Amino acid sequence: MLKEIMKRAAVGMLMGAGIGFLTPLTISYFLGTGNVHLVTPPFLAKFDTEIQAVIVQTIFTMIIGAVFSVSGLLYESIDSLPKKTALHFILTLPVLVGSGYYLYWMDHTVRSVISFVMIAIVIYAAIWVGTYYTIKKNVEQVNQKLKQLH
Repeated sequence: MLKEIMKRAAVGMLMGAGIGFLTPLTISYFLGTGNVHLVTPPFLAKFDTEIQAVIVQTIFTMIIGAVFSVSGLLYESIDSLPKKTALHFILTLPVLVGSGYYLYWMDHTVRSVISFVMIAIVIYAAIWVGTYYTIKKNVEQVNQKLKQLH
């Protein structure tokens, strides 16, 4: 089990770093200024150099990726879909929101934090619904094949 946790953490860290780079790169592209903004200006202001800020943000995105990836093991170890979904959400949301707050992905106001959480909930729910219907479709296909065998 420890080997699987370490493997998931490593893959999650790589994915987190990748997403953590591609997201600001995409946002920079659509801003259309011709400049790359890898970190937010308020976060950048905390450091002497931009590379320091980017390194710290990358560490955080790697941690977020590892937490999401390792907590995905819950889906293999808990039978109840509502329980595993709730537990996964409870484990990942504080890491995402805490990191987002520290990295200034949101303004440091109650309204911005609530908005960030609401956006995270909507994205989480959309992914969950998509996953649910994909699994449901796969189960229906397997059941159909089993019926054909009888």
